[in-house]
Amino acid sequence: MRQLHSHRSSSAVIMLVSLALGLIGFQAVGASPARAATTNNTVMTTTQSMSAATLNSRQVGTYAAGRHLNLICYAHGQSVKGYFSRWIPGGWDSLWYLVDDGHWVADVDIQTYSQNPVTSECPSGPVGVPMVTTQRMAGPGLNTGQAGTYQQYSALGLVCWARGQSVKGYFSRYISGGWDSLWYRTRDGYWVADVDLQTGSSGQVGPQCGQPGTPASSSREQRAVSWALSQVGSQQYDFLCGAFVANAYGKSALGYSNAISFYSALRGANQIHGGTAPAGALVFSRSSTDQGNGHVDIAVGNGTFVSGGVSRSYRGLRGGGSTVQLMPTLNPSHGAVYLGWAYAPTSWRG
Repeated sequence: MRQLHSHRSSSAVIMLVSLALGLIGFQAVGASPARAATTNNTVMTTTQSMSAATLNSRQVGTYAAGRHLNLICYAHGQSVKGYFSRWIPGGWDSLWYLVDDGHWVADVDIQTYSQNPVTSECPSGPVGVPMVTTQRMAGPGLNTGQAGTYQQYSALGLVCWARGQSVKGYFSRYISGGWDSLWYRTRDGYWVADVDLQTGSSGQVGPQCGQPGTPASSSREQRAVSWALSQVGSQQYDFLCGAFVANAYGKSALGYSNAISFYSALRGANQIHGGTAPAGALVFSRSSTDQGNGHVDIAVGNGTFVSGGVSRSYRGLRGGGSTVQLMPTLNPSHGAVYLGWAYAPTSWRG
């Protein structure tokens, strides 16, 4: 049995322990038959089942060699080595897939018959997977007005959770009494009952609605993005990526000694997410050239990033030769590692 190794340390040992998985989720409509797992996504060697797209997350169990997985969506996470490394230049692969059990598997250990992603990209932040087609509601209850349905095995971006009407659904068999009152607000502005969702957790995921950590209004994020774009071409942010993102949100200083310290504080508060960063998000990375300081920039929301502290020798999409540039990558440094993204602190008013 082999183990995946992280990019940071090829000698890191991750013990593969088979765990009994207690699947508990929640929602409110009659269950329909589950779709069979797709047969073209085969585990080539027993590999880790992780709670996020990184070996630094919680290992939930393993996927056995020969098992067929139903892949929901993909994200780029920690670079790892595995079964297919022999066919990848350098051997490292940062592609991960969310499986229909709510957990993550590294692409490097599964056969998809493609060198590119075979699913759509995962939404940013926590993701829920409807195990059956379920109601899309205007509020956290079945009496709030239905606005269509969420399809089975779709990938829903979950913004925050709240308690609402108690309902029964797909996972009721695992809940004492069968009723559950947990609901999630999704990124399209509607609500879905957790009882039909596979979130990879038996409890809440993400922040409570209306509490610190809930995504701020889009106007704050858009103001930050607009300001950041207006600074492209500036020479005022030499080695000051942290000051740049702070200024974008109306703060005079970052409040931390460097980007990696800021990242560590946010991670300690469980505010770091994997996957694609939404517009206005703070995007963290590190490389061998940053002398341990790390890097942070701002996601524009279309796959590009605005950054201060850029080397004048770099030529991005706009602002080439300046310290603030619009870039096609979150970090142009060779061997850069994506650490995750976070919403700006709620105290940053923008």
